[in-house]
Amino acid sequence: MRPRKAYYSVHSLCDGTIYVAVPTRKPAKSSFDPKPVIDEEGVFRWYVDKVDAPLPDGDRYAVVRNVCIATSLNVRRIVRLQVEHRLERLEQAVAAIGVQLNRIEAKLDSQMR
Repeated sequence: MRPRKAYYSVHSLCDGTIYVAVPTRKPAKSSFDPKPVIDEEGVFRWYVDKVDAPLPDGDRYAVVRNVCIATSLNVRRIVRLQVEHRLERLEQAVAAIGVQLNRIEAKLDSQMR
């Protein structure tokens, strides 16, 4: 069975941390939105909330939001720790290749004259 695309309406913080995702039907074209924009994850409607905004449904909503924020921060930290040093090495390698290409280009220019 082939997986079907899912679509979501989400509540998020201003930094993009999603703390509530509500699965919905695929958005249809309407007079308000003739071509709905759907991102790679299937999110098409964003409600951006402030961190200190009052929450409906009391404590349950606050617990869900705080767990999602903590998970997002932990994932960001893990990814940064695993990827940051690799990216620095790649950046140094690309800079070295750029220097080498500049030398090759200079030699070619001097031979063409």
